[in-house]
Amino acid sequence: MLNVALGGTLYQDIPAQIAEALGHNSKDARSSRIHPVRIEPGSRIAEAIGATDISVNSLHHQSVRDVAPGLVATAHSPDGVIEGIESTDPDWWAIGVQWHPEEMNDAPEPWDRGIFKAFANKLTQR
Repeated sequence: MLNVALGGTLYQDIPAQIAEALGHNSKDARSSRIHPVRIEPGSRIAEAIGATDISVNSLHHQSVRDVAPGLVATAHSPDGVIEGIESTDPDWWAIGVQWHPEEMNDAPEPWDRGIFKAFANKLTQR
């Protein structure tokens, strides 16, 4: 939604539009880690979660196609699908991820909770 709201485009259906795509719309439990994601070192997402190579739950059939002005793709799955974007504006801290960190609160890995902690920290810095 963030990407489209700012003028970017979507792949409307990953399996139909991206040859050799991984399964991004898993029928497994919402809390199952399905595929790896590589995050750009030094990105806001990497700083928030404290890692650059993670596994995520995956429940989507759409993804970012053309990144909107003012955003940059900083996380990708091995098939090239964009899994994370963030603002390039140093005064606007905004990130978006394709996976569902809200479903992973009980997971032993701290990655997903790191996203929420980063948002909370930014709110308290206002």
